[in-house]
Amino acid sequence: RRVPCVDDAYCHSSARWAAPPLLAPSAAPPDFARRCSGAPWRSASFAGANTEALLLLAIVAALPERPAALWLVLLCCAAFPAVDSGGVAAGAPPAATAAGCWPPLAYRGLGGVPFAVALGPLLFAAYAAEADAWSQGAVSLELVAAGSLQALLDFHFRWPWCAHLLQVAGFVFASALNARLQPLNSLVFLASQKAAMRFCFSASSWGRCFSPAEGLFWAQVSALVATALSAGHGEGFAAWPALGLFSYSSVAFGVVFLALTGAARAALARRGPQAARWAPLAAGAMTALAFSAWLATGAPGWRARSPAEPPIAWLGRTALTPAHRRILLQWWPPVLIVGVVAIHVACSRAQTSADAAQAKRLKVMHRKTFHALAAALFAPPLVAGRAMFLGLAQLGAALLFVVAETCRVCDVPGMAAAFNAFLGRYLDKREDVRRGDLVLTHLYLLVGCALPVWLEAPSLDPGITPVGPWAVVRLSAGLLLVGVGDACAAVVGVNFGRRRWPNSSRTLEGSAAFVAGVLLAAALLFRLASGDALGEAGDVAGHGGRQVGAFVVATVFTALLEV
Repeated sequence: RRVPCVDDAYCHSSARWAAPPLLAPSAAPPDFARRCSGAPWRSASFAGANTEALLLLAIVAALPERPAALWLVLLCCAAFPAVDSGGVAAGAPPAATAAGCWPPLAYRGLGGVPFAVALGPLLFAAYAAEADAWSQGAVSLELVAAGSLQALLDFHFRWPWCAHLLQVAGFVFASALNARLQPLNSLVFLASQKAAMRFCFSASSWGRCFSPAEGLFWAQVSALVATALSAGHGEGFAAWPALGLFSYSSVAFGVVFLALTGAARAALARRGPQAARWAPLAAGAMTALAFSAWLATGAPGWRARSPAEPPIAWLGRTALTPAHRRILLQWWPPVLIVGVVAIHVACSRAQTSADAAQAKRLKVMHRKTFHALAAALFAPPLVAGRAMFLGLAQLGAALLFVVAETCRVCDVPGMAAAFNAFLGRYLDKREDVRRGDLVLTHLYLLVGCALPVWLEAPSLDPGITPVGPWAVVRLSAGLLLVGVGDACAAVVGVNFGRRRWPNSSRTLEGSAAFVAGVLLAAALLFRLASGDALGEAGDVAGHGGRQVGAFVVATVFTALLEV
């Protein structure tokens, strides 16, 4: 989900100013210089960055273990807000960026950088038991911390490509001094992260369509996948679990689709702009053929693990059990169809019958109704112990969202217009299909709900996972925060919010509703997961009391990070 920044309008207006090559270039907005300059913008940005740094320090202090690498990242975050961006004047627009340098004035002192840089190491520290299983030992906390420090430098300094190459070489050399880091894995991870950040933040690609946390999150996920697959290719995939290998391979085919789309668009553009619009379909056809061949044969990678069972057989055996078929065929389709149609009809009537102010409030409420729909879709499988199947389905849905957004932004005939007409009803000023912005809100809702399930996937079994009530609450953390808390905060904030936080559009009432909604929904999930086994529910007063306290504190910290 988008990390709140001090001036979202600034981020997105500059996103259109630095238009990606897939879209027609547009001129800078008339008020661009005003939004980029002035002492109030800088002071508010520094205040937001310092507040996030203090909150992150409190969160790290609450961890059972606090590795030195994580503290190093946070200390560097605290030191860098005062660093100027390569001597560029405070009010200079991105046009002042030197040729060949990137990122162009990228998020200098802007709120969100401390959280973005600390997110990867924080997740590795919090899920230390599962960390090795994610990457099959190829990526460690120290390597992710090195990648975060590399990103911190990239956020604050504009360097030519030769300096970036030297930077990667320096980090790889430093990693060779650490016995836990292998130079080859370090090279693959840091180079992949650098390339992905270049794609997300460069003015020649997507400019400001990504916040710091969004861009770095995708960059480190890409680097993790590349490093794990590189190490697996070198050592063989025989020791990999089936779920991990299938998931990594699916993500790799998604990256292949994006790369083929770019290549096909560049090739078809020579025949005219209309021909280039068909690039995603051509790339999709090639990727579908390659993925189908992999499903049928298991080459490369899968054969080393299970030569007798191809991926398609494993997928059918895992995903099409009777219980999973009921979820897949009898629960999800009717809930999804009825929910989407009801929301769409209600939104259409509100836009035609209400005045402008009322329509704006109703749009927020209709947007947040999709969060309630996510809760209705994902909560039953979690309570029923089908977390592994849910995580696999969420991964497939996320990849489909990426394909659909690629088709929309590339203006595929017959598809882009329908997507724009549907999405345009729910978007606010931060995302506008008419400007050509990337629309990723639905993807972030899905990823936010799925992330805790994916993080704990190595400990889940293909069948019914015997988890207790607290495990269900932990797996539902994303659903509680993004699906329930965010929706409660938005609905209460736009209707009853009166007292605003300093330097923020968020309200105290909305933050209180966030905390209350998460706690109430968590209590309900705990009760449903407990069933009639009140013995474990009564453990809340004993050992579970510490978990309740930790959960409440974490919820409050999350609400403060949303300010």
